[in-house]
Amino acid sequence: MSFKHRRRSRALVLVADQSPGQRDNVYWTQWLNQPTAFFTGPATIAQLTQFPVMFARCRRESRGHYHLQLMPITEAPGQATPEEIIEAYARVAEESIREEPESFLWSNRRWKHRPPDDFT
Repeated sequence: MSFKHRRRSRALVLVADQSPGQRDNVYWTQWLNQPTAFFTGPATIAQLTQFPVMFARCRRESRGHYHLQLMPITEAPGQATPEEIIEAYARVAEESIREEPESFLWSNRRWKHRPPDDFT
């Protein structure tokens, strides 16, 4: 970052595949009552950039009207491990889905991969 632009606000928005393919680069956790893989890349990028991590919760208020709320996951990603960041994200995402399940894209193949044998 140059000093010329140091006061500019920035955001890095990541939208990941619903089902990570490479088992070496994923973090497994219980999510929606089943073992689920998450990419570790977004947490690593947050640590490298030191950008705060937010969850964008979108709620439907009425037909064609939505409310977007940015919920903090961590303000200081350098003080957490990638696994802690992903775990915090998973809990907020799970809570959001449980509160408004009709807004979750249930047609995706989120659970097409099986966890490793040592997952507990």
